[in-house]
Order: sequence, then C-alpha cells, then structure tokens
Amino acid sequence: ATLYFYLAFGKLSWFLAGFSLALSYLAKGWILGLLPIIMLALFEYFLQGKNFKKILAVVALSILLVIPYYILGYLKLGQEFIGWFLLNPTASLFSVQLFSWQFFANLVRDVGFWFVPLVLGLSIQWKIKRDDKLKLFVLVFASLIFLLGISFLSGKLGWYALPAYPFIAIFIAYFVERIFKKSFVLAVMLLAVTIALQIYNVNRIENLHPDRSQVGANLGKKAADQ
Repeated sequence: ATLYFYLAFGKLSWFLAGFSLALSYLAKGWILGLLPIIMLALFEYFLQGKNFKKILAVVALSILLVIPYYILGYLKLGQEFIGWFLLNPTASLFSVQLFSWQFFANLVRDVGFWFVPLVLGLSIQWKIKRDDKLKLFVLVFASLIFLLGISFLSGKLGWYALPAYPFIAIFIAYFVERIFKKSFVLAVMLLAVTIALQIYNVNRIENLHPDRSQVGANLGKKAADQ
C-alpha cells in the first residue's frame, strides 16, 4: 500500500505513503517498515528521478505519526516498552545460526501452478523493455531480501512471509498480461485451468499443514463445551 500511494497519488503521494508506512510500524514493530522503505528507495534509484528527499519526507512523517503511540507505550509500560518494542523488534528470535531456506521453499510451493503462465508468458516473447526489466527486478529483489531477512528467525510460521507475496503476484501478472495480448482465448483457458489446479494445490497444502490457529480455536471450543 505504501508503494502504491507513493506512485499513484501525485502531490498527496508523500503524505498517504507516510501514513501507510506508519501503520506498518504498528503491525508487528518498526522492523516491518523497512520493506516499504527498501521498495521506495529501489524505485527512486532505478525508475524515478532519484528524489530521495521525498523518501525522507515519507519516513519523517511516518515517525511523527507513531510518536504519540510510542509515548503512550512508554508511559504505560515504562522501560519494558523501550527495551522490547523499540530496541528488540525481533523479540530475540533472530540469529545467524537459525537460518533456513524454508520460506523460499514455501514460496515455490505456494506459487505452484502459477509457474505455468509465468514460463509461457516469458516464452512468448523473450525481449522485455528496459523499464519493465527494472520494475520486475525491483519487485523480485525486494521480495527476496525480505524473505532472506526473516529466514534468520527462530519461528518459521508461513504468514511471516506474506508481505513479499503481493510483489511476486505482480511479477507473475506481468507475464500473464503478455499471454492476453497474444491470444485472449488462450489466456482465458490457461487461467481457468491454472486457477482450478491452484485451488487443488491450496487444499493439498492445507491438508498437509492445517492452520494451527484454527485447530487451536476448535480445540478451545471443545474444551469449553465439556
């Protein structure tokens, strides 16, 4: 959302992007705000006018917006808020020894049958415009950097990787669009088959790795009824 606001709203873009970035700090700590900042920096460097002052304005506004929350947190929790929420955003779950490729393996698993239109769209026309190459590079690079960062966490819960998935989806959609331009009928047929297969894939993943939060909720209900 921060990147979208930054690129699509003209003079208001810096304000809306700063507001969205501030919300990301409150979601799971300020460390999640690093991903949008990386994305903005990459877009400015490769695709925009290298207007890094605008990025600084976005970051400054986001900090100003969350300062009242931080002040209230300190007044209520004291040094514990500073020590854990601000100075230890990973909750001591980050360690080089904990590195695993699991999030990357999960990405391949979750993309699943969407690799088919991705490969087909690439094979239709190998040549990609320079600007498009840069956009695709930014999307993939930021996603991989994020996945690499969370790969050092002790917890390997699948939803940790969700912030990277929208960028991967846009990357795949670019190549799906190429198929539509080549043949609308082929694209519709391919999408129908891919969606059906992907629904099967999602159900298969769910059966292999059931949602533990849902399982816990169901167990809690059963315990309460007894």
